[in-house]
Amino acid sequence: MRLIDKTTVRAFQIYCFFLIFFSQLCVAQENDFEFWTGIQVEKELFKDFSISFEEELRLNENATSISSIFTQLGVSYKIHKYLNVGVAYRFVSVQNRYEYFDTKNRYQVDLGTRKKINKKITLKARTRIQQSFTNALNNEFKEPETSKWAWRNKATFDYRPKKDYTFATSIETYNRLNDSEGNYFQKLRITQALDYRINKKMDLTIFYRFEREFNANLPGQNSIVGLFYKVEI
Repeated sequence: MRLIDKTTVRAFQIYCFFLIFFSQLCVAQENDFEFWTGIQVEKELFKDFSISFEEELRLNENATSISSIFTQLGVSYKIHKYLNVGVAYRFVSVQNRYEYFDTKNRYQVDLGTRKKINKKITLKARTRIQQSFTNALNNEFKEPETSKWAWRNKATFDYRPKKDYTFATSIETYNRLNDSEGNYFQKLRITQALDYRINKKMDLTIFYRFEREFNANLPGQNSIVGLFYKVEI
């Protein structure tokens, strides 16, 4: 018996579309178009334990200016069939409002689960705690180091109509944990992606992402297009 049919898949995708559409009508925002691209290399050292290296470039201001560049190293371990845990470190160069690049160090811990409903449909969930430190460069605009904690939760709906193609729809929430004004809901991301399996070791991902900020004087709202390449060695 099929627990989820094509009609349910389509209904969920339509729901995400209208969520994006109506959220743009709520309040005044600052709008931007961004382009993200990168490559990830992953290696399974032994059964259920793997390491990864990732390099990414992000462009903002209608994809004309470098927003950030980062390098990330991570490890993940599959505890059992439905549960995995991961930790990662990210070094980021991010452009500030003075058009200088500051450095940021970020640490994160993930806990994820997945359930395969049938041959075509898989449900995923992930929760993440992350801490980041921003260090301003030694220049006349130097600002003090800041530390930020965030709690992120993501749900993903994968639909695989053919062996080499997977359509993924995901919703992710961001919550600030240590702000001076208290904990609050900060950001929402909704993503529609297409994963193409080039061969047994290579994947190409193309996505559109809507990103919306909350609880800010003038919330930012971004449309993001991404192109990513993954290699397993």
